[in-house]
Formats: sequence, structure tokens, C-alpha cells
Amino acid sequence: MSTSTPAEPDLRYPIGKLVRKPQLTAEERRSAIDAMADVPRALRAAVANLTDAQLDTPYRAEGWTVRQVVHHLADSHMNAYCRFRLALTEDNPTIKPYDETRWAELVDARTMPVNVSVDMLATMHDRLVTLLRSIPDGDFQRTLHHTENGPMTMDAILGMYSWHGRHHVAHVTALRKRMQWSRRLACGSRAWWWPARLSRAGVRRPHRMRPPLRMWPRRHRVAPGRSVRARGTGASAPCASGSTSQASRRSPGQTRSATCPRSR
Repeated sequence: MSTSTPAEPDLRYPIGKLVRKPQLTAEERRSAIDAMADVPRALRAAVANLTDAQLDTPYRAEGWTVRQVVHHLADSHMNAYCRFRLALTEDNPTIKPYDETRWAELVDARTMPVNVSVDMLATMHDRLVTLLRSIPDGDFQRTLHHTENGPMTMDAILGMYSWHGRHHVAHVTALRKRMQWSRRLACGSRAWWWPARLSRAGVRRPHRMRPPLRMWPRRHRVAPGRSVRARGTGASAPCASGSTSQASRRSPGQTRSATCPRSR
């Protein structure tokens, strides 16, 4: 009896290769625009709470790091933003390709925080999706001339960039799954909602930026109004509703109980 082994995941094309279509149906077009609209949200979730070391991990052997993937998405879709506008305002304009590999090796793509490009992508997509949803169906057959790929319709460009965003987001999510990187940092981590470079410099996160009480592990939660007994003493102190116990409520020599979350 023969046994089949599960196929190895395709790390380079986790959602499959691009299928080029010069013309889309109205339903396919709406679906592609909706997918583009969702890319910034999906990308932000995919890189949430990753450390610098994780961001500098290649998504596959000899591939880009997560950081380079994020900055590449912003670079690429900036070109898409311009290409759609050129196709709408000029008759079959000629567009120039760019060397995406060399762009990804520039210093900003290798070192800058990813939130810069995530915000940039979100802003561009807000405008681009608004534009795409306003275009009559017939105008999606307008063309531009790509010096390498030849004539391309707006439908073909839309299908390509709709796939492209999901393609690179899947690189990050697939890597997170393989590496078992949690989407949420441990409660009390100084990196929660606070730049790592400030934590390394010893700058404390403001109290208002600490995670809400519901985010703490259940064993660390204290119901509003309950008293928290300090270890080694007979004293107890109330834990405020929706917040952690305060140092000012402890008498000298008391230690903080494990049943109330740390406030720093």
C-alpha cells in the first residue's frame, strides 16, 4: 500500500502564482477592489507586535526579510497608484519598470520601522480604492504600455495588484505560523504599544498606553472592589476598577501581590 506524503508548502507563492486576466467580470472587479481595500488592515495585523529581530527574519531562504516585504509593498503600490492615474488621464501611456530587488536593498527598506510603510500604504489605498470604485466598468479596458510586458488593461493591473497585496501579506502570516510567533506579547511586556528603541533606552511607557485589564492573563485579574493581600503582611489594598494597584496604596515594606497586575 502506497502512502502519500503531504506536499511541502510553497514558501514563495503561498496563495499561488498570479493568473493574468486582461478582462474581469463586474463581480471579479468588485472582489479585487475589496481585496485591495483590505490589504493595509491585513498587513498591520500580520506585523503586529513583531520584534526587530523577527522583522529582520527572511520569510524564506534567500528571500527578503519581513521588514523588506513591508517596505516593498508600499513601494510597489505607490507605482500602482501612479499607473492607474496615468491610464485614466492619458491615451495608452508608456510606463517604466523599476528594479524592485535593488529598491529593497536601499537603506530605508532594510532599516526603517515598518509602521511608516504600513501607514503610507493605508493612505494610498484610501485614495486608490475611492478612485477605483468610481470608475465606470467600460473604463477598465483603458490601456497603458509596459516596456517589458507590453499592453496592459486597467483590469489586468487591478487583478495583478489585488493578488500582489495578498501574496506578500501571506509571506508574513505563513512565517509567523511556521515560527509560532504569538500575535500578542506577554502581558506586562514593556514592548506593548511602545517603540522598542524607547524601551531599550529606558524610557517607560505612559500609564495610558498600558494594556487594558481585560488583556491580562486571567490569573492576574482582580475584580473591581476586591482587596488584594500583600505577601508577608496582614494588610490588604483595594484594586481599582479597570486599573492596576498603585504603589501609593502600599505601606513601606509591602510587596505586590501576584493577583494584581503590575502597573509598570
